[in-house]
Amino acid sequence: MTDEPAATEASTPRRRWWQKKRWLLPIVGVLGLLLGSAVAAPAPADSDGEVAQLREQVAALEAELDAADEAELDAADEAEPAAAVPPTVEAETTATPTATPEPVVTTEPPPEPMPAGDVEGSCDYLLGFGEDLDDPDNHRFVASADLINRGNVGIVLRVEASWDQIGAEPVTARKRVRVPYGETVDVQFDVPASGDQIDRHQSLSGAENCSFDAEILRTFGEVHDLDV
Repeated sequence: MTDEPAATEASTPRRRWWQKKRWLLPIVGVLGLLLGSAVAAPAPADSDGEVAQLREQVAALEAELDAADEAELDAADEAEPAAAVPPTVEAETTATPTATPEPVVTTEPPPEPMPAGDVEGSCDYLLGFGEDLDDPDNHRFVASADLINRGNVGIVLRVEASWDQIGAEPVTARKRVRVPYGETVDVQFDVPASGDQIDRHQSLSGAENCSFDAEILRTFGEVHDLDV
């Protein structure tokens, strides 16, 4: 807090010259009376010089009084102290930082799981060789399948391979396989077969007489955007 400047003492009022030079007033008055009487009364010609002389004396006295009064007034002005100028106080201002608006971030909803897959493969049977031809342990149904994940998330598949039988139910084999997103998994089947099953299979007309079937049981892993 800045202290208020002390009040300047009131300056002493100036006194006019007639208040300071009171001793001159009687003289000026007498001269004025003499001058007035000289002008009012008829005077001889030689008195004109005296009147003029009185007028000059009065004018000189008045000029002297005016000069003395002006000199005293100038001296009083120089001696009077100048009024104190209060210092200028600058108000402190604190800059308020402008808050930067947060960028608006629009988030898209996560994609929905869309599981999808295909199975492609081939199958056959084995009879053994030579003396092992009649051994049932050497008769086998075999197959190879590719499980392809075409969806946007990992899938668990149950894949089944079937070998047709004439006059009987097909011989089947099943496996449960995890197929990650974007990948293909190869699955192999090897199923023991009897001679009768081999005969029933051979009796069917057709190229392979076998098939594959796949069922999606569930999904797993991260859901991906198929557009990316």
